[in-house]
Amino acid sequence: MQLPDSSQPKKSTDLSAVYEIILLIWLSIFAFQMTFRAGERGFFAFDQAIVFDGGYRVYSGQIPYKDFLIPFGPVTFWLQGAIFGVFGVNYASYILSAALVNTLITGGSYYLLRKLFPQPKIVAYLGCLLTAVWFYPPFGTPWPDQTAFFFSFAALLVSIVGLLSNQRSNRRELILFTSSGLLSFVAFISKQNAGAFFVPVLALLFFVANPGSLRNSAKGFGLFSLGWLGGLVVFGLWLLTKSDLGLFLRYFFEIPASEVSADRMPGNFLEVIQTVFMGEGLPPIVLLTVFSSFVAIMLLGFEARSSKNRQLDDKHRLISITLAPSLFLYHNIFLGTSNNQPENSIPFVGLIAAISFGLLLTTRKIPLGQSPKSWDIARVLAKDFSLFVILGLSAAAFWLGANIAISRAVHGIFQGATFPHTLTNDRLSALKWGEPTRIQRRIPPEDINQLVNYLETRDENFFVFPDFTIFYGVLDAPSPQPLVWFHPGLTYSKAYDPELDAWIVSDLKENQVRIIVIEENSWFLTQERLDDFPRLETFLTDHFRLERQIGNFIIYVQKDH
Repeated sequence: MQLPDSSQPKKSTDLSAVYEIILLIWLSIFAFQMTFRAGERGFFAFDQAIVFDGGYRVYSGQIPYKDFLIPFGPVTFWLQGAIFGVFGVNYASYILSAALVNTLITGGSYYLLRKLFPQPKIVAYLGCLLTAVWFYPPFGTPWPDQTAFFFSFAALLVSIVGLLSNQRSNRRELILFTSSGLLSFVAFISKQNAGAFFVPVLALLFFVANPGSLRNSAKGFGLFSLGWLGGLVVFGLWLLTKSDLGLFLRYFFEIPASEVSADRMPGNFLEVIQTVFMGEGLPPIVLLTVFSSFVAIMLLGFEARSSKNRQLDDKHRLISITLAPSLFLYHNIFLGTSNNQPENSIPFVGLIAAISFGLLLTTRKIPLGQSPKSWDIARVLAKDFSLFVILGLSAAAFWLGANIAISRAVHGIFQGATFPHTLTNDRLSALKWGEPTRIQRRIPPEDINQLVNYLETRDENFFVFPDFTIFYGVLDAPSPQPLVWFHPGLTYSKAYDPELDAWIVSDLKENQVRIIVIEENSWFLTQERLDDFPRLETFLTDHFRLERQIGNFIIYVQKDH
């Protein structure tokens, strides 16, 4: 029996869906592998040990702000602690958490762009491919900034799903918009500036999506604010009942606001303008984001210019035109208040480029059968040129991002390094040591292997100062004092704090530390940081004696041992 002709389009549609699923699976695998392979290449203790040790502390039962101190929120450490609980405390599960997040946000980017641009699908493919390369791979391992970016994106996705829904109801809006607010709060307590600066982006969308109804806009943003407030209340109760509110306020707000923010702000008004409106970093990325944002703004002007143009009544288009330049400004404002390299601060470059590309593809065409005006011809030429530019710059951005990830360029100590060796300890076997790894002096993998073997053989509690705190989790030893890392003006005040100094020494005694490992050379200079804690220096001098030195690591043991 011959099938009716109407069945043919359905068959074609089914095949298209299958191809789409296969392509998305490959994109997900690429996003995962890109991050994992980047993260296993090289170890920079000043960065990579932070989340590893913090996650291990949570896994071991320590409570942020009560048992250990951090200058931002605990979310990254909670997530890493959960991953350690499922997959074990090792370097592979450490990288795994970053790779999983990169996979999720790549898929989420595809879904978001398909919501904004149902057709053509190339818009979503372009966006998620750039996201896969630029979200986590430049850093490679778990980090609070990327955690905040991820939850900000999740809040954005939930908000847009609610704003574009054809079946809006009070209950649906309550769930979606309050969830968006809650996710935004989680972003804030992941990293203050990364979370806080995204709130205006979200707020703007509520008002843009309802241009004719201030009431609906206010209602949506009100529900968002309710979710944000709900998260604040729950977190506040946790601080009061399980943690320490006073220490949270000091280390989350007071020290970063008074000592970090002032140092990181641009020096003058012209620098502020340049950073906010032009960005900084590698030329292909700056050109791509600046040009894409310019395209979105120009399209807004072109379409608003024509009284007959009804495209601005389309919520999808209104949100898209607003979102691209908003994300561009978000990148630049965040970068201006952080100490990041630019390559590690552009998580939404894929969304910016893909949105502008999609806006151009879906721009109103010249009606057939009419004589086009010179203005329309100019628009067509400008459109084709802009599409070509965005595609060309996107290709350059993809190639550049992949090379930055694989070369570990964000961490300057790996300049010119290869990564031929893995370490002998089972828990570090996923780590490929960089050759050379230099922190004032070369640190060869043999020294790491020898030190780990020494500490494992001694099987006693130890304290590492200042950066290689990854050894605690690797050797199942307690993290013996309250600072996850020693960063003057960030993790502790530049002004001497006798209470913190005493707390460190007290914890070392309570944890029965018998061995102290001092790094002769470190990123922020060992002796200068040790001088910030005179009681700790006295404790070391009075109770420990030099036993040996393994490369960069000077080992002291307790005198009565």
